[in-house]
Amino acid sequence: MPTYRHFPSWRDITQAKTLYPETILAEDGQPRAAIVVPDRAAYRAQAEKIQRAVAQRCGVTVPVQFDHVADPWQPPGHNVILLGNLMDNRHVAPLYARRYIAADAYYPGHGGHVLRTVHDPWGSGHNVIFAGGSDVDSVATAVDHLLDALVVHGKDVHLPALLDVVIGAALLADHPDLAIDPDEAFIQSQMDEAHKMLETSAHGGITDPLGRAGIYYHATGKVGWAELFKRLAFLMYEDFQKGRTQYGGAWGMDADFRLHVMIPALDLAEEAPVFSDDERLQITRVFAQFIEDAIPHAADAIAHRRTRHNHWTFAALGLMLSAQYFGAYYGVAEAEDWMYVADECFIPQCHTARSHENSNGYQWLTLSHAMHYALARPYPAFFDEGHVRT
Repeated sequence: MPTYRHFPSWRDITQAKTLYPETILAEDGQPRAAIVVPDRAAYRAQAEKIQRAVAQRCGVTVPVQFDHVADPWQPPGHNVILLGNLMDNRHVAPLYARRYIAADAYYPGHGGHVLRTVHDPWGSGHNVIFAGGSDVDSVATAVDHLLDALVVHGKDVHLPALLDVVIGAALLADHPDLAIDPDEAFIQSQMDEAHKMLETSAHGGITDPLGRAGIYYHATGKVGWAELFKRLAFLMYEDFQKGRTQYGGAWGMDADFRLHVMIPALDLAEEAPVFSDDERLQITRVFAQFIEDAIPHAADAIAHRRTRHNHWTFAALGLMLSAQYFGAYYGVAEAEDWMYVADECFIPQCHTARSHENSNGYQWLTLSHAMHYALARPYPAFFDEGHVRT
């Protein structure tokens, strides 16, 4: 592990990234995972429930680690069962910053829970099983569902691919779209709207609904959103191939603004059962071609060190996430170039609390992008120097 092939360029990619749907907890009499929890009695009790359940099935004790012990930014050499949310488990933060996990005080909300497989987030062939919620009671519910999902083969124990999401009533009231379970009629209505957006050269083309569909699949667990993501990705490329002349480029004006959502959306959606390996490969190559168009929008910043404009940082944030994805899973040479552009754009910005703009709207875009970069890259100087305070 891992078994990824390394390709000289994204143009040479002939095989979609390896998937690891099963997460091994114990194998050949040895633990293959660790349980990482906050050092609190309520969480220790949940970790012990998992320990006992695995031990009863195969005689192996899966170790428990407290979140303050290990460096959360250092990829572990084994699978992980992670309990909690952003507010109480330090090891959630890196995965949260890269959009693999979205559990905090707001989502999934009181009465909701999240149990999901975070598929190989480090590119090492190891998974995270995340049992999360906005409070300990919600986490306990997710743990109970985890125990119900344990699979035993002789002396081995593993978990299948998991995506079990229940959103709390208050959050659904705030965001009713999250209650939608997309059926064919809904998907077709969204595709009709996407065609209209392309015909009228909508701002960003259809990158906004494309990214949203993938993120909503992750947030709701409803597979119809993944199907919509797939169809929109192919429609976007179909339109691109027409070579229509439109203001802002062939993908749409400011389409690069959505790259920082599109790449995580691909990473989150491609494990869905609606994709064949060939479809994943095709969409991966489409996205790589899209990334190439984003480079000039951020590369202008390399020539100087002044504070940054949001048009640069939109593209640069997408390039950073693209470099992490294509670097970890495909090893393409372009990933280093994309990361170089992202670093050159953001590092000067991360040493100041001011952006290029003074508008009370646009200025916060640059700073929020810088904070996202500093968390996901990571680049802690933005925080250590006091430019962001809590």
